[in-house]
Amino acid sequence: MQIKKGKVLFGFKDTFSVNNTLSKVILAGLLKYKEVINAKWGRKGIPASISQELIEQGKITYQKDFQLSGEDWDKCESYFDYILDEMLYAFSDNEPDIMLYDFKHTFVKDSVQSCPASISGTYECSNEAESKRYTDDMEAHNKRCLEGRLYFAKFFDTLWW
Repeated sequence: MQIKKGKVLFGFKDTFSVNNTLSKVILAGLLKYKEVINAKWGRKGIPASISQELIEQGKITYQKDFQLSGEDWDKCESYFDYILDEMLYAFSDNEPDIMLYDFKHTFVKDSVQSCPASISGTYECSNEAESKRYTDDMEAHNKRCLEGRLYFAKFFDTLWW
């Protein structure tokens, strides 16, 4: 993928895994966005949808004239930072590394096959507890990525300053 004369151009190889191609672009944009809004002069406020969500959850309340107390303002900033961090996680390459777990699967070929061209068999795991830990870590990772991407969709229109 490249940008020429202000137009985004995708190559043939970029389309093989568009999700990975776009994840890199989105991650770079979100990282720069967070850097800019956290600079002294960057953050001008909190998106209204952030404060509105916290009000609906009963975590903050408006004072008169739709003003927020200093404590509620801090809650909004913290929540917005949390959402940005979850978006960043969702588009980062941070999947648990299977090589860090103490187990391996071994393919055991069946001795009887109905079709010579096919291979059938089962996998045997050398350490069920480690395999379960890896599976649990992958499920937690996938859930967090999904939630971060849902935040990205939900708050997409608030990513400006």
